[in-house]
Amino acid sequence: MGRVLVWLIAAISSITLSLQPALSEPKHAITMQGEPALPADYTHFNYVNPDAPKGGSIT
Repeated sequence: MGRVLVWLIAAISSITLSLQPALSEPKHAITMQGEPALPADYTHFNYVNPDAPKGGSIT
């Protein structure tokens, strides 16, 4: 009787938890904690100079 009750409680718990919707909304980036550091429409990283000269050669 004890094992049947435990299995029944486990089954009911897993069914009710699987039917709940996700509690987070979609984001434009993946973060470990908190909000994303960069906005969705960023053009370059903070450490990059977008006005840097292009071209040249490496010797």
